[in-house]
Amino acid sequence: MNYTNLMRTTLSVLGVSLFSFYLVGCSESTDKAEVKSTASDVSKVSTEQAESQASQQSKKLSENNPKVVVTEEVFPEPPASKKAVDLTKGQHQLWQLLDTDIENKETYAIQADPAVLSSFAIDGVVTMQVTHDHSVSAKLVETYNGDMGEMVWKGEIVDGDNTESMLVTEGERTTIISLATRYGNQTIVVDKKTGKGRATSEDEIAQRQNPKHVDAIPVKDDLLKPQPK
Repeated sequence: MNYTNLMRTTLSVLGVSLFSFYLVGCSESTDKAEVKSTASDVSKVSTEQAESQASQQSKKLSENNPKVVVTEEVFPEPPASKKAVDLTKGQHQLWQLLDTDIENKETYAIQADPAVLSSFAIDGVVTMQVTHDHSVSAKLVETYNGDMGEMVWKGEIVDGDNTESMLVTEGERTTIISLATRYGNQTIVVDKKTGKGRATSEDEIAQRQNPKHVDAIPVKDDLLKPQPK
């Protein structure tokens, strides 16, 4: 009987102890779960706050720096350039006289064709009006660069002799043509873009400067006297 009561008492104490351990374990598990839940909630709140701050900063940047809409700028098309002329085929007038009377004039107006002027090529042939009654043609036979890099063309007068020639110097804006023919010597300066130009008669200038056509320079009489030794 005593043994039975002892066993009951022992089992009761053991049961109470086990139940206490169980309660303590449950309490610890609950505390850990609550800590994890709290940490998760804090992390979630921190993430939401960071995202909110980033969104606000992005909004401020957008307001301070409005989006630039890039549009493709449309430029006007350049004017069509004059087509090159094949000077090796057919007849091509380089210039014509504009003044009705060039007799005894040192300079007079001409109008050149910019298309012909910009189409010089070896073996090309151009025609030039040197007087109202006469025109001459020249064939381009040689080209080279001048001292300043300008392009120079040398032409031979068609059916001319060795005293007749044409020399063309192309500058950036103007073209200068020196022409020597049986009808006289001319220097023509032409605007390359418009073709407007002026011709100068070298013969008229020489006539004005030396009307008597004196070729020799007069020597003073005292130079002709014998000098003392």
